[in-house]
Parts: sequence; structure tokens; C-alpha cells
Amino acid sequence: MPTASAWAHLQPLSPPGAQPIACVEPELKVGRGELGTDRKAVSKAHLKIAQAGSGLGVTVTDTSVNGTFLNGVRVKRDRAVPLHHGDIVTLLVAEAA
Repeated sequence: MPTASAWAHLQPLSPPGAQPIACVEPELKVGRGELGTDRKAVSKAHLKIAQAGSGLGVTVTDTSVNGTFLNGVRVKRDRAVPLHHGDIVTLLVAEAA
């Protein structure tokens, strides 16, 4: 359930029915632990989502080995990229079945 004091709410697309994540701290670090996965392709500190400051928006920064993708385009490591409503952040490219 969304939290009123949050500056952003992230909606995971997988697994289906996943609950939104409320961003209440100035920076949200996402990795294996936060996602509840033991997949080695997901880094312990895979990415961070942060307020850009002074209400200027929100950014995503890749801090992983295997990459973070914004709307299908790989984000350069350690470079903050602006996020917009409706953007899709992907941690891994699709794996072969």
C-alpha cells in the first residue's frame, strides 16, 4: 500500500501482484537482499534511485556488474540518469529458457 510520506512509489512488474515500494529516504539502494533473490546476476548493490535535490526530479544510477536498463537502454555505470513517470527500469536482460 502506498505511503503518504513517500516521495516516490515504485511498482515492480515481476512477480505479478508485487506490492509497490515506497521511497521514503532520500536514496533507495536496490540489490539481491532488497529484491529477495539469490540470483548471482543481480548485484548486492545493483542500483540506486535518488531524489535529484530541490525537487528537480528522480534519478537512477547503475552500480552493478551486469547492468541496469532504462526503457531498454543500458545505463552507464555510476552515472545518474533522470527518471520520468512510466519509465521501466530492468535489472537483467531476458534469459533464454
